[in-house]
Order: sequence, then structure tokens, then C-alpha cells
Amino acid sequence: LALADPNYRSEPELEVLRAFKEAAREVDAMPRDRRVRHYDHRIGKFYLWTQTQTHVYVALHVPTGYQDRNVGVECDGTRLTVQAERSPKSIDRVLSNAISRETPISSFQSDDNRFTCIILQKQEMGKAWKTLFHGDSDGMRSLEPPYRLIENADDVIFELDVPFWIDAEDVDVRITDRHLTVRVRNEYDVRREFWRNKEMEDTEARGGASYPGPVDPTNCAWSLDEEQDANGDPIKVVMVHLAKPARTAKETTFEGSKRNDNLHQRRKDGQGIGVRYFIEDEDDFDLEDTLNALTFFESGSAYVRRKPYEREKYGEDDPGWVTDLSALSKRASTILEGLLDGEDESAAAAE
Repeated sequence: LALADPNYRSEPELEVLRAFKEAAREVDAMPRDRRVRHYDHRIGKFYLWTQTQTHVYVALHVPTGYQDRNVGVECDGTRLTVQAERSPKSIDRVLSNAISRETPISSFQSDDNRFTCIILQKQEMGKAWKTLFHGDSDGMRSLEPPYRLIENADDVIFELDVPFWIDAEDVDVRITDRHLTVRVRNEYDVRREFWRNKEMEDTEARGGASYPGPVDPTNCAWSLDEEQDANGDPIKVVMVHLAKPARTAKETTFEGSKRNDNLHQRRKDGQGIGVRYFIEDEDDFDLEDTLNALTFFESGSAYVRRKPYEREKYGEDDPGWVTDLSALSKRASTILEGLLDGEDESAAAAE
């Protein structure tokens, strides 16, 4: 009976819901001017966004969504608010770019009100948005990040393409045991938090083995290299070498033993092994597939990211922008089929 009830929540889902409410209350207590320009990943992890030449799409998991409670979506042209009935706000932020005031925003919800999709038409067609909201780091919660990551057993390489005229003095790279910050004068401001092994942190807190963390800042380095883009034009690339710490005694005791890092972390969603290196890049609620279906439906293309648990099978390179339907995941294809069926039904009703 519980499984048949659309309002049923498992214990892990209730934990997510309680954590969301606690974080939302803390954010809501901030002064309004700060709150609407403040990114908090405890809330930000519930949404993801992408864009085409003409539109911006936002996919949102509403942890407090119930079938018998409405989810309100409001936008006055600058401020976007999403709130389930009798619940804290899921989104209450100021957009970083202008949207069309002539075209109303579109939104729709899943039958159980746990998922909401929002479509915003850009005021300036063709302009690429670096951020969704004011106050966000560049590419924050964007399906297509501004950088590339190459993850290996003992290090991670971060690459960011910048204009050819950028010099080393224009670049500021800072690495701590928790964050990477890359600022390029007049171009980029990227700040990300490393994934950390909570089990090992808890063990250390209880007096157990020390947790070395995901990165060793003392052995990291960066460079600015001359390269060419896909068209053969000159560019430069900010390349950051993020060294992982020396393996622990446990990780080196047995031949073939693996690191207790993000590449070998068992996922909570049951999809297998592997999570993304930056916590802001992780998709805990399958929102990427929804965005892929929406953008493919509008433009015939979608930006596809390699799932972290597919790394060993397919490699780690993102497929990127694809126009072949077969490049979409099975779930994204199913959502797209539903959108196409709905369009056919609307067309038939109009006749």
C-alpha cells in the first residue's frame, strides 16, 4: 500500500526532506537582499539548468512536493520563486540575465508534484548565460560546465579555455583542502567544492584513522598554455593539476586495492559506483535526463554529460552537444517520447 501511495516517503527520502527544510529555514532567515543572491548547495543541489540560443530550462526536484499540494512558480521578470504549498521556498533568487517580458514563463509538474520544469525565454536571443542567478559562481548548476575534468587514479586535471590575450597575471588560482577557485580577469569566476568521503571524516572525528581528504594542495600546480580551438583559432588554457594525497595504509595494503575516493564511492541512488569530483556537478535526482529531453524537443540537440558510474564502460569524456537521438539515455528518450506524444495530442485536439 505504501508503494501505491504517491505521498509515501521512504526513510532516506524523509532524511532528504528534513535536511532541505532545515537549510531552507536558515537561508530564509537571511536579509532579503543577501538571500536572493546567495547560493547554498544544500538547496541548490535540487535544481539544474541548461540553455539553448533562445531559452533557459530549469529542472527542479521538489522534496516537499506532494500530489495533493500545489507547486507555485512565479517570476516578475527578475526574481524566480518556486514553492510547494505549506513548504519553504525551493527557489527564491534573482535571475542574472533578462528574460522576455512579452512571453510568459512556462512550467509544468510531474503527477506527484515532486518534479517541476520551468522554461524561460531569453530577452537577448543568442546570448550565452554564464550563470542562472546573481551571486552564483560561473556555470554553477549548469548542465554544461565551463571547464573540463580529466580524472585519474592519483590526480585530476582541470582545464578552462580562455581568450588568447589572457596573461598569467590575469589568472588567480587558489586551492585549499575543500575548494578550488579559478578567477580570470573579466572572463571567469569559478569556485567549486571537492567531494569528500563522509564515512572517513566521521571515523576521524571519532578518533579513528586520519582522513587525508580528496586533494593535497601542497603538490598542486597550474599553468597557462597556448592551444587552438576546434576551428584552429588561438586560445589559451588554464590547466590546474590537482594532486590526490598519498594513499593510506589501508589503500596500499592489498594488491589492486582502490582509493576511497569519488570514483569508487557507492551511489545512494543505486546506479552503481562513482560520483563527480565537484559536489556542485553531481546530479542526485536524474535532472540531466529531463533537461536533455526538453532541449532536444525544442532544438533537436542536447548537451549530454557522461554519468560518473558509466566511466569504466564508456570512458570519461562527455559526449557534449549531440543531435543523434541514440546518444540520449534511455530515460531521456522516454521523457522525449512523452513530450512528442503530448504535442501530437494537442495538435489532434486543435483540429
